[in-house]
Amino acid sequence: MQTILASRSISFSRSPEGYPCPDQKRALKTAPDLAACAIMAVTNLWRAVSGAHRFGGVPAGLRIGSAFLPASYAGGRPGVPCARSRERPNQKIVRKREGGSGAMAGSEAGGRRYSLKELYWIVYHGMRSLPHMVKARRKKELGKEFTERIMLAVTQVNGCAVCSYAHTRMALEAGLSSGEIRDLLSGVLSGIPSEELPAILFAQHYADQRGKPARGAWDRVMASYGLPKSLGILGAIRMIMIGNAYGIAWSSFFRRFSGKPDRRSTLPYEAGVIILGSILVPFAAAHALLASLVRARLIDFRG
Repeated sequence: MQTILASRSISFSRSPEGYPCPDQKRALKTAPDLAACAIMAVTNLWRAVSGAHRFGGVPAGLRIGSAFLPASYAGGRPGVPCARSRERPNQKIVRKREGGSGAMAGSEAGGRRYSLKELYWIVYHGMRSLPHMVKARRKKELGKEFTERIMLAVTQVNGCAVCSYAHTRMALEAGLSSGEIRDLLSGVLSGIPSEELPAILFAQHYADQRGKPARGAWDRVMASYGLPKSLGILGAIRMIMIGNAYGIAWSSFFRRFSGKPDRRSTLPYEAGVIILGSILVPFAAAHALLASLVRARLIDFRG
């Protein structure tokens, strides 16, 4: 286990006019926020058509798209706090890692990069595990707070800025305190309920190993929760991995046009993930469906 300490401050505001943030009208002038509002419009249409509000107002499948949203556009309502994560100068990068020699997670400037091949398999595994997550949520084995802790833990390892924004808001609505969210996004696990700690550690390990965990780590999760709940936990991890893998490219793309490019990223990479990565989704989803029908192995372990 390697621990590096860091800090991040989060401030909150309320809007009496019904906007998620008081300055939302002004913020709409920026290209990233216009894109976010477009995604939010699709999200609202999906909600209206599918009635998929059963899982806390944001259906499981929409966590992929909602991970692209800044917190101020993640479905705000009058009087609901709006969370924003602001970078501070001289901040230390914080990471907590378990097991293996995986690459370090991304910094505030931008997250780790996933190749198109990795992106395909991330989507494939997410689609394979989505039914297990939905089933665990339906049986109340995976509550809203537990789910958001898992997703924040994975996002911290991957270093996805837009996912941090979106899931900060979702976590607040699920009931997490601002202090706990700040700790999770800094890799600090001291406030995690003891019964959830094995899942959170596994979530960090899974992300750190880029989706190929050690068998021993999975066995510990199974011993702690049993098979059905463990598969639900795996589903939550894999769904936020999809959001992170795409969201990192979107974050770098937005930063490039705001004058703060991620030096580790390139425009061809960002365009490739945004355009070609979107084309991969139906193929990966069809592959996942076929694999489920033939009962293919659900999880691949580090060799």
